[in-house]
Amino acid sequence: MRKEDCRTNMPVVFGRPNGEKTRGVVIKLNPKKAKVKITEDRGRRSEAGAVWGVPYSMMEPDGEMQARGDAVDEVVKFVNTKPYEPIPNIISPIDAHIVRAISQCYLELSPENLTCDGELPPALVRRKRAELERKLKGLFAAFGREVDELQAYEWCDTHQPLEARV
Repeated sequence: MRKEDCRTNMPVVFGRPNGEKTRGVVIKLNPKKAKVKITEDRGRRSEAGAVWGVPYSMMEPDGEMQARGDAVDEVVKFVNTKPYEPIPNIISPIDAHIVRAISQCYLELSPENLTCDGELPPALVRRKRAELERKLKGLFAAFGREVDELQAYEWCDTHQPLEARV
């Protein structure tokens, strides 16, 4: 699939050509990958509702969902069950630092960074993931609520530090 053929709230199926396929809904379009919220469990670690960064070349429209017509609305409702609460524009400097740290944890949890592009042994990857997830829980407690990946990235995109704006 090409980026031009993709749109938000579009049901898709993604995965490697000879690998596991997963259903999801596109929630954001980025230059190289789309953010896809999965509607079914994938493997042992990703439950329905998790957000994946998926290259456009690995996605295809979910013909089964599109054939059912109104089922697309049901999927979007399922995906958006948790109300979206953007992070307020005005927060304390400490909270701003916490949100940036949360965003950094999510970045380090991406498959490419977590595995060092496949260079790390599986045991080290598991330890690294566990450490980052513990760090995230602590940051959520310090911030006072959970912040999902999309919320953290959006806030950081719109609230760059002054030295980065120059």
